[in-house]
Amino acid sequence: IFPVSIVVGQAVSDDRSVFVAVITDTTAQVAAEEERHQLDQLLRDAVDSLSEGFALYDADDRLVICNERYRDYHQIASDILEPGVEWSELIRQEARRGLYPAAEGRVDEWVRNWIKARRTSKSPLEYGRADGRWFIGSNRKTRQGGAVVTLNEITELKDREAELREAHELLEDAIDSLSEGFALWDEDDQLVMCNQTYRDFNERCVDILKPGVKWLDFIRTGAERGQYADAVGRIDEWLEQSIKDRRALRANHEYEISDGRWCIGSNRSTRHGGIVVTRIDITDRKRMEKALQESEAFNRQVLDSCPVAVQMTQTETGKVVYRSPASAALFGQGDGEGDTYASNFFVDQLDFHDCIDRLRLDGQFDDVRVQMRRRDGSSFWGSISAKRVTYQGEDFTVSTTFDMTERLE
Repeated sequence: IFPVSIVVGQAVSDDRSVFVAVITDTTAQVAAEEERHQLDQLLRDAVDSLSEGFALYDADDRLVICNERYRDYHQIASDILEPGVEWSELIRQEARRGLYPAAEGRVDEWVRNWIKARRTSKSPLEYGRADGRWFIGSNRKTRQGGAVVTLNEITELKDREAELREAHELLEDAIDSLSEGFALWDEDDQLVMCNQTYRDFNERCVDILKPGVKWLDFIRTGAERGQYADAVGRIDEWLEQSIKDRRALRANHEYEISDGRWCIGSNRSTRHGGIVVTRIDITDRKRMEKALQESEAFNRQVLDSCPVAVQMTQTETGKVVYRSPASAALFGQGDGEGDTYASNFFVDQLDFHDCIDRLRLDGQFDDVRVQMRRRDGSSFWGSISAKRVTYQGEDFTVSTTFDMTERLE
């Protein structure tokens, strides 16, 4: 048994009808047709097995074939998604049915722009839809002038990107809210990020303080523009020391900025080989320290100028921590070996302990007369006034001694 094709014709000869039949063996043709059918089915199965949406459009941009995933992605226009539909008509109908938020109120303009982008873009196109899904599509020309369209859903990727972006923005907001300057440099010493306070500290070279700038280029520019007071007139030497400090991860390094502000900086390494830099404005503290130093210098100058002997001692031990010139002239400078104690100034140690007891009880006393010992070893009657004070958390006694010799004579 084999397949045949029969062609029958009728002819009239000598008033007689004659039927002529041509019988052709079509085994090869049927086999070829079956093979084409199998190949077509195989192709369709292969296309449907793709994880991405797939469609083939002909040279007139009409649909030839697509897989189920592609149909799922265009479900809103499933009624027209059949072979022969033009691609532009497909997206126009989808836009009119509200699938693309960007096309709302301007469908025709949006379709024209999308057609242009599809023809000119050399990279895949991303787009979001009203249902919240995101896709990335690519178009590749065929040799016959058609186009192979592939679509991949990237909604999860977009969601993760949004989460990462939100987390990054949250981190940036947190870092920007810090009162201290903050900067992160990667393992190649390139800037990753910094906050506004850090930019304020580096206002003379803020124009280059952008992600990717090299740390050495950044501080060299700052030094050349006079940003660092200590670098003026000695940039190369200053840079060399700055590099050493950075390599040593120097912490709590104080330096002055050219505008008169003071900073304290620290460098800490990250697990990935980068460096976190922090800068704190200590200008107010420096001003207070300077004011305190000036005040202490002034007070010392006043005390040094006072004709009365003034001493400052530790209350409990009697150890002398300060003596005015008048006190040193009266009691001497000590032997230079070890500490000097106020008890050495008293002839009778009972008088010294009595003074300590008064201080413990009342916190102060005035005009207590006791015999005391001069620097040459001679004794004299002295009048002592003293008061307990707290300085830097310690208990001290400030006292004055007046030589009563001339008055008693």
